[in-house]
Order: sequence, then structure tokens, then C-alpha cells
Amino acid sequence: MIQTGDILFQIDHLEELGRGIQEVTEKCGQPNFTHVGVAKKEHEDVFVLEANISGVVKTPLDQFLACSEQQGNRAIVAVKRLKSPYQYTIPQAISRIESVLGRSYNFTFLPENEEFYCSELVQYAFVDRENHSLFPPVPLSFSNAKGEVSEFWIDYYKKFDMEVPLHALGSNPNNLYQSPYLELVENLF
Repeated sequence: MIQTGDILFQIDHLEELGRGIQEVTEKCGQPNFTHVGVAKKEHEDVFVLEANISGVVKTPLDQFLACSEQQGNRAIVAVKRLKSPYQYTIPQAISRIESVLGRSYNFTFLPENEEFYCSELVQYAFVDRENHSLFPPVPLSFSNAKGEVSEFWIDYYKKFDMEVPLHALGSNPNNLYQSPYLELVENLF
């Protein structure tokens, strides 16, 4: 049963951006997630607080699942929950996300702006008592399995008149999925 604060990892319908993310963030032997959001229960309804190309939004769970790749008739989604010692961070995490609802999507994936991409929103939301993220930043990956910067990302950043930010820090769904602070609750596939 999904609870408020659960983190939902998704393989979404792979549009061009999702394929680009998947190509450079795959972890050997693990599902290759392309999107992540945070569950919030309101009475009997479940919503997912997420950053998607529309911005930071509150999406009904059924709509979130409908955007997932399917295996048979089930959405490819994994539900992870913070381990007990870290669950105290959930109320503040929900408040932090709700305070940025309506913000724009961070299409450049660069830190220190007013916009968010999916895993950046999760990273921003969950902080400890000292205001440190439970999910510290990692170097962003733009290289494919051959260790070369993906053509997708070269072309992608040209649209912003930018070079690929090879040394930028950030996050991605697959890195968050590996966090030692999370435990698997359920695979919905």
C-alpha cells in the first residue's frame, strides 16, 4: 500500500528526452528508470508530486501510472520507502515540494536555478535536521556505454546554445534508486 512520502520510480513512455536519459544513466543489473516522483495521500486519493515537462505538478496516481511503460497490463513502477530512521523527513519534504508547485521544468539540468527536473525535486525535498539532502549530488552523466558523450546530449544542449555540462552535479532516478536510505516496498510490474 502506497504511503505519503513513498518514492515512485518509473520507466515512462520513452519520448526522446527519456531515451536520452536512459542511455546514459543505466546501472548494470538494475531496472533503468527514467522518472521519479513522491506519493502524497489525501484521504482515499493518492497523488504523485513530480517535476515533468509541464513543471512541478501534483498528478493523480492513475495518471502517473498511465504514463508508465507497461509489462502486460501493469505499469513498470517501483515503490521505495525511506527506512525508519529517516521517515521524520517526510512531512517537511512534502511541504518543500508543495511550496514549489507550479515552478518550471529544469530543461538544462543545471543546479542553482528556480526550476526542477524530476530527481532534482526529490533531492531538494528530502533533507535532514542539518538541512543536508539525503540524496547528495553526483556528477551528471552524459556518456553512453562506450564512454563517449552521447550525440543526443550534444544536439540537446545546442538547442540552448550550450556545451554539454560535463562537470555539473545533480541526480538521476537510477542513482536515487540505489540510495541506502530507501527500501523496496513493492514493484508494480
